[in-house]
Amino acid sequence: MSGGILLDAGTNEVEVLEVLIGGQYYGVNVLKVKQVLKYNPDDITPLPSAAFSVLGTLVYQDHCVSVVDLRTFFETVPKGDAEKEVIVVTEFNEKQVAFIVDGLNKITRIHWNNLQSPTYVMKRFKSNITGVVQIDEHDVLILDLENIAAIVFGQSFNIEMDDELIVELSESASVTSSEVGNSSEVESSNVVVNSSEVAIDEVSDGKIIFCDDSGIIRDRMEFLLRKCGFNNLSIHVNGADAFQEVKKITDENKSAGRALGDGLGAVVTDLEMPVMDGFTLCKEVKEISKEIPVFIVSSLITNQMKERCNAVNADDAIPKNKAGEIMKHLKNVLR
Repeated sequence: MSGGILLDAGTNEVEVLEVLIGGQYYGVNVLKVKQVLKYNPDDITPLPSAAFSVLGTLVYQDHCVSVVDLRTFFETVPKGDAEKEVIVVTEFNEKQVAFIVDGLNKITRIHWNNLQSPTYVMKRFKSNITGVVQIDEHDVLILDLENIAAIVFGQSFNIEMDDELIVELSESASVTSSEVGNSSEVESSNVVVNSSEVAIDEVSDGKIIFCDDSGIIRDRMEFLLRKCGFNNLSIHVNGADAFQEVKKITDENKSAGRALGDGLGAVVTDLEMPVMDGFTLCKEVKEISKEIPVFIVSSLITNQMKERCNAVNADDAIPKNKAGEIMKHLKNVLR
């Protein structure tokens, strides 16, 4: 198997590859899967002082790719036939990571609104699961590979905290180092900064609506947005909640005889989210008004993905790890 199944943008559907880890079914977005390889321990080069679940590196298409054993990560015992063990080579945030699992089941197309919140999932899964969906009478836990990679390799795997543009933009927003805290605070997975804690100049009174189903990404992006001068924020966990916020604002503007996008700076959305994905959110917002800026921010951005974003009239598609570019786009639009 190689590559993914390309769905039309805006259908609110996703193709999920079911994998087996310790007797439990998990789901991986097919768009993140480069290839599935047979697991051969001899193909892996061990690394000294590697993270607890990193077995080593694998040479894949002339590149060294880190190999993470998800059985070790989830502290489960490998189950099933060793002959069925495979390596799933993935790519997201412009980086490749290989994951070892006990085996594969099949690829299934699911609707994002069938994805349930993982609130009942055991606490040990924490934020490594974005949702739960039932397929063929068994539960499939959707893996948050970005969060797993951030835990294994460090938070910078997801968002480039040292981007020079962040420094430039934060300085233009009159932020001092004492106001935003030191770098160790930024690296925390629980960064939450209230507007009262960061005294900075407003870039615009236009509200920024941001949505992402990852709690860590929401906290880190909120920190960066406030650091760069965006304090009028509305943060959501999925596209449906974000769309309701947009609808509320535009309905009020219509009733008052104002421009539909009045007071609404921009919508910034992830792609993979339960209930309503980023494609569908963008499509719905643009059907209300093409003048409302919508930026899709995802770990899946490629040239092909940008074409799909164009199909739903997104103003731009930006890799999730390019934090500085995201802030620069917002500054340009709001000015």
